[in-house]
Amino acid sequence: MTDRLLRTVRSLLPALLATIWLSTGAAQAATYSQAGDIPEDSPFWQFLQSPQHAEYLFRVAAMEDRAIGVTCNEDVQYSPGALRLTQPVTMNEGDPYPTAGEWLERFILQGCGQIRVHNALFEVKDDGTLNVLRVVPGHSARSFSLLRDLRPLMEAAAEIENCETKTVYNTSLNIPEGYEKQHEEQQYETWFVAGCGEQRAMILRFYVDEQNNTQVRIEAQFPIQFNVSESEE
Repeated sequence: MTDRLLRTVRSLLPALLATIWLSTGAAQAATYSQAGDIPEDSPFWQFLQSPQHAEYLFRVAAMEDRAIGVTCNEDVQYSPGALRLTQPVTMNEGDPYPTAGEWLERFILQGCGQIRVHNALFEVKDDGTLNVLRVVPGHSARSFSLLRDLRPLMEAAAEIENCETKTVYNTSLNIPEGYEKQHEEQQYETWFVAGCGEQRAMILRFYVDEQNNTQVRIEAQFPIQFNVSESEE
């Protein structure tokens, strides 16, 4: 990733963010509980279109790409994915960024022959600072807290021998063709881990136990050809 890529993201962001489905209510509110409640003339909407916000997204993408050794010196195409408020977001006129709240963003960058789906968590800390965290890439439907806990476990469990630098670089709601689910009523995902020039596809099964806690089981994993591009959607 280069400064040229960042300039591209910044220049494309205002027009492309406008394609996210959000309501356009006339009233301007300082606090928002759902993405559909955010008016286009609100301070929070303007923040989402700002170069500052674009830079936050770029940094998340750059961290993920560095983790698997991906570099791209070409212009990239930005596409918005989804916006979900996990805690009410407060932002007033004149604020540089929200003063309270938490939200998840999914966005897509396409360039250098790759399509990468990234996820970022924005959270306003108790001291008022805005913290931006990278979240497991791809289409996983798990909660942020579960993704945060699972990522290091899945990276450690990936069967790539003599490798200390493994990372989950993609997730999919689909499972490989030919694999038969043993529990049709339960949810499955495929997680992809790369490290030391190798890649593993891991089929995970999620279920709820008697205490109503979400559990995960690795049903299978196998080596596949290295390819970081997203092809699910």
